[in-house]
Amino acid sequence: MKKVRIISIILILLILSITLIGCSEKQKSEEELRKEIRAELELEQRKIEELKKEIRAELEAEKSEDEENVEPEADKSGDDKTETSKEQKEEMSPITLSAFMTMSEIKNKLGDSYTFETHEEGGYFNYYSSLKYDGISFTFYHDEKEVSTEAKPDSINITSNKYTYQYDFKIGDPALKAFEYCEKNYKNVIDHHNDVKIFDAFHFTEKNSNGVMEDTGYNVGWSYDNDEQYSSKSEIGEDVKIKGISIFYFID
Repeated sequence: MKKVRIISIILILLILSITLIGCSEKQKSEEELRKEIRAELELEQRKIEELKKEIRAELEAEKSEDEENVEPEADKSGDDKTETSKEQKEEMSPITLSAFMTMSEIKNKLGDSYTFETHEEGGYFNYYSSLKYDGISFTFYHDEKEVSTEAKPDSINITSNKYTYQYDFKIGDPALKAFEYCEKNYKNVIDHHNDVKIFDAFHFTEKNSNGVMEDTGYNVGWSYDNDEQYSSKSEIGEDVKIKGISIFYFID
């Protein structure tokens, strides 16, 4: 009987040992499975990240290629262009005019985008007419009500670098630069009322068709960007710039 109990106890211990070992092996298998699953997930995540990088690189390459192949669109902004780009265009390709041009020649050169008005003058002449384009205007004095299309203007006022005559300065330049050029190339105008030199007005000359300098009969001068009236060149600072350019006759 005692042996039976001992055997029973041994069997029970064996069963318990097998159970514990089985549980231990089961526990170990679950942990390994978790590790394997975790490793697989990490591997998949790395693959996904690498795929994302490849896709981003391909998209960037396609974008760069598209930008290289895109042709610049024509500028359709019209009147919406900025003043800066307009000024740059004017400075690149100004329209060169001559003081010897008549009204008809001016119109042929500059086109039909102008206004024309005639008014009573009430001074030395009965009438004056104004031919105006954007950035330049021409004034004609006349006694008959209608001015001849073959008449030359009595004064020309330029407010845009879109237009130029045969001088080497422009609107926006320092006024002292214009003085330097004119003093080198022209003679000062003398006021015939008092024989005094007009310091900022010069006799304007041009090269004719034969390349010879010729007196146009006009004078050239300019206005200042600060709207000041000066009595001598010494009063003008280096920061004073040209606001407008005038080519004109003295009427009186």
